[in-house]
Amino acid sequence: MIELRELTEDDKDQLIVHLNNQDVVRFLSSRIPTPYTEKDALWWINEGSKAEIVRAITFYDDFVGIIGVRRDILEKSHRGEIGYWLGQPFWGKGIATSAIEIMCQYIFNKTDIVQLYAPVFSSNEGSKKVLIKNGFKLEGTITKGIFKNGVYYDECIYCKNCS
Repeated sequence: MIELRELTEDDKDQLIVHLNNQDVVRFLSSRIPTPYTEKDALWWINEGSKAEIVRAITFYDDFVGIIGVRRDILEKSHRGEIGYWLGQPFWGKGIATSAIEIMCQYIFNKTDIVQLYAPVFSSNEGSKKVLIKNGFKLEGTITKGIFKNGVYYDECIYCKNCS
């Protein structure tokens, strides 16, 4: 039902639809262009997603979102930052929880990364819940750690270690 796979150009149209939804991008990095264009989607599919461990999330074979891990560097190369998003029609169905579980298993079993962390906007309750369901623990909160669209947000840092 829920699988992770490489991105393909067939994902382009859904990437554009979902990443032009302000409710979806509200808690995502400002690195994601607005508006999100066909050129942006093709770059991400063919180049940007290749620099990290990035997978399409599928639900009954339909593209519904993205999950990825970016390895830290130098003395922190044993850990990685996990990030994910789902298209709004797929929220609240357990998809993100399952995708995170699958990605954590992959990372801890197939790489030498021993810790995953997720920086989360303090008001993103949905993301906090799916991380906690997957065994992530709140390590700390950075007051005004995020500044996006003219607003400061506290940043909650959740971590999970390889068992």
